[in-house]
This record gives sequence, structure tokens and C-alpha cells, in this order.
Amino acid sequence: MKIVIAMQDASFWYDVHSLVKSFYPGADVTRAENTSAADGGAGVLSADPEEQGVLPEETVLRYRIDIEEDAVRLFDGDGNVLSEGEIPPGIARPEVKNVLKRTLYRGLRKETGKELPWGTLSGIRPVKIPMKMLRQGKGREEILRYLSETYYTSSDRASLACGIAERELRVISGAEALSSGKRVSGGMEGLLSGYSLYISVPFCPGICLYCTFPSGPVAKYLGDLDAYFASLESELFEIRRLTEGRTPESIYIGGGTPTSLPDRYFEKLLALTEQYFNTAETLEYTVEAGRPDTLNAYRFAEMKKRGVSRISINPQTMNDKTLRLVGRNHTAEDIRRAFSEARDMGFTDINMDLITGLPGETAEDMKHTFDEIVRLGPEALTVHSLAVKRSSRLKAEMERYRSLGSENSRDIMAAAREAAESMGMTPYYLYRQKNMTGNLENVGFAKEGYAGLYNILIMEELQTIMAAGPGAISKVVYGGGEKIVRAANVSSIPDYLGRTEEMNARRAQAWAARFE
Repeated sequence: MKIVIAMQDASFWYDVHSLVKSFYPGADVTRAENTSAADGGAGVLSADPEEQGVLPEETVLRYRIDIEEDAVRLFDGDGNVLSEGEIPPGIARPEVKNVLKRTLYRGLRKETGKELPWGTLSGIRPVKIPMKMLRQGKGREEILRYLSETYYTSSDRASLACGIAERELRVISGAEALSSGKRVSGGMEGLLSGYSLYISVPFCPGICLYCTFPSGPVAKYLGDLDAYFASLESELFEIRRLTEGRTPESIYIGGGTPTSLPDRYFEKLLALTEQYFNTAETLEYTVEAGRPDTLNAYRFAEMKKRGVSRISINPQTMNDKTLRLVGRNHTAEDIRRAFSEARDMGFTDINMDLITGLPGETAEDMKHTFDEIVRLGPEALTVHSLAVKRSSRLKAEMERYRSLGSENSRDIMAAAREAAESMGMTPYYLYRQKNMTGNLENVGFAKEGYAGLYNILIMEELQTIMAAGPGAISKVVYGGGEKIVRAANVSSIPDYLGRTEEMNARRAQAWAARFE
């Protein structure tokens, strides 16, 4: 299926493209500069509401968007006005964009019969809006009304976002303790003047069907591990030099799967982190323990010895047939074994990641997974809606898996929330991605005192993140939290090994911005 949108002003194209893709997830959406390209008539949608928005592959839909001085208008391919929105005189550019998106939303809602849970919001950080309003002293009712009127956000999603922002503020203000027993001190000003550390370990036992992280099979790169650690140590040395006298509030080692490293390299990873940073004083120290086929009592003991306070064991599903399908060479029983070993080793803050909407999984399959996680009883649970991304094997081989189906809905996410609540958890952070099944979200749940500080800081962009390793992105936050300078590392592992000086210089330049 193809959608052609005639739009002379390309400056809002990203927002238009994202919103149209939300209504038509499988469509090829392209822009035509010439407004006459919308001529030729639109395809006819099915009268069956359950089939609306799902059209044959050969269907071509044509629309035209006119942005004039006083109004935005959406036309179909026959020149009929589907919707229009008034542009009040003198409004700022962001408000013009909101008028455009609301106009487009109303027209596409009329065409498809669909309501999107997040309305016109297409960015990955919707919670930043209520967070900013709360910091300005706005009340809950005003925030909910604003989300509904400005972005057409559904009442349940608006309430979810607002509730998460309220909890995030409790954590970063120090009102809610962390699992380490420590609290954030200095409030927002203290966070803005500090930093957190992220270390990327881009190796896995194998690459999962849906994965788009810059990682590779560890067996393929065994001969490069010494070079990787030489580059990584250079970065860590430079980060410590730049941040001299400061202790990171949080440390997060992710990937990839850090625990896929051979023993001596895993030990080296933790030893280097301890050598260059005051891990004993950091508020939170997380390692993505990831896949259970990389975990054993020795690994848990090593992490415990080095002061790791929080780990994440990520089953994604507790159904063996799905684990095999997505390329995870372990079973649900392996997950239960790894979780039990972590408990025996004294870990009292364990997060578990799940993915809803995996190929072939039904609502009943997901309920089984939720029930199994409840039996284990972690302190935190992160529920991801599957995002089908361009660089994943799933996208490349979509025809092979299409017949299996992909089921995700508000009801399934509600079931996930019920499972989390049955364990005493409430939501504490949220983010969205492009091409998510059901146009939904990823939500982190945690018991009181077990919210992940790093997850809040990175999602709400409330603190500088100094990052090392392939694909890692440093973000220097300054100007009262209103300005961000990014310094991205190269993603390719071979490129990373030869360009350390370049990445160190780029990060140092970004760090210097906060002092200008």
C-alpha cells in the first residue's frame, strides 16, 4: 500500500510522516512537492470498521495538505476537504505544528475510523510534557485537559503519563528512596549539575529477530576484545578526567548483553568501572544481566562483589516456542533458574523485561508470561510493545512471519499492568518508538523504592549522560535543563576500535558547552 501526500512546505514533514504511519502502519508514505500529485483519487476504504486502515498492497491513497496564513486544510485525492484547522494570528511555530497535526488527525480518523491512544503525540518522550507542566506548578486536571485538547491523547494514556511524571518527581526530589536505601539529594538543581554514566557492551550470544542494537555475536569478535577494552578504557579515562571531582549519580552497563563476555573480560569490565569511578558512592549501579544463557553463580558473585545494586534479567517471553522463534537459545526454565541463583546470591533489586506483540503470540500466550513473572516476583517489570524497525531481521524477513500475526492491544497492556499491580508495582517511566504494535508504548513498573533512577534520567533528559562504547550517545544537559548537546559514538564495532580519539574529542567538546 502506498500513500502520497502533496505538501509544499517540507519543514513539518517528519511530524506528518510519523502521524500518517500511525494510522497506516504498513504503508509506504511519500511526499510530493507538486500539489497536483494528489490528483487521481483516493483508494476506497472498507466499510467494515475492523478492516479500516488495512488496504490491499496495490492501493494508493492520495492526500494534499495546504498550510496557509490563517488555516491548515487536508484534502483527499478528489480535492474534497477532509478537515481544516484555524491558525490564530501571531502564534509560535510549535503551535502551528500542533494545529497541523490536529487537522491531519481529524481527517485520518474520519478516513480510517481509528482512534490513536496517544493522539497526535508521535515523539518518544510524551511524559516530558506533564513533567514540564508539573515543574511549572500546574495541577493534574489542567495537565489532563491540556493533553486531551492539544494532542487528542486518550484519557487513560493522559492519566498514565501524568501519574508517571508525578512519581518521577518524587524520585528525583528524594521523596522516594532508591533500592540502595539512598535518596537523590539536591533535587533538580543537584541533578542538573551532576552526571550519570552509560557503558555500551555490544556483544550477545546471538542476535534476536527483533533486535536493532549495534551489537554482534560475541563468538565473532573474540579476537577483537582486547582492542575493544583498550578503546573503552581510553574513553573511561577521558570521562573521569572531564568529570574530575564528581561522582556519577547512576551507572548503567548495557548492550548488547554484558554478561555474554568471557569470564576474564567480564571481570575486566567491572574492574575498570570500579577503577575509574566511585562505584561505592553512586546512588544506583545497574548491569543488564540480560539473557539467562549467559548467567551463572560465578557471574552473580562477581557483580555482587563489585557493588552492583540492580540487575535486569530479560526473558521477553516465558513461552518456549516463541523463544526459539526469535532466536533466544534458552528456555523458560533457564529464566527461572537464573532468577533463583540471583536471589540466592543476595540480589534484592531485579528488573525483568518483556515484549508484547511478538510474532505468533496470542493474548493467552502473553497472559501465561505475565502469570509466570508474577510467580517469580521481581522488584521491577518493563513491558515493551514490539517495534518493527528497519534494521531488524524481523523487518527484512517480514513475509516469512506475517502469517503468524502480531497481537497487541490496550487490553493486553492492561493485563500487563494488572500483573504488575498484583506484585505491588506502579508505573515509573515510559517511552515510545516508531512502528510499535498497537501504536502503544513501553512502560517500566516498580515497587515503591525500586524505580530505576537511570531510566528516569535518560528518558526525561534531566541530567548529563556520559557514555562510552560503540553506539553510545553522550548527552550534555545544561541551561537549567533546557539545552542538550549530543555526542554520538560510531556504532560499528570495527570502526569504534580505530576512532577512539575522535570520539573522546567529540565528547569533550559537548561537555565544554555547559561552561560557556
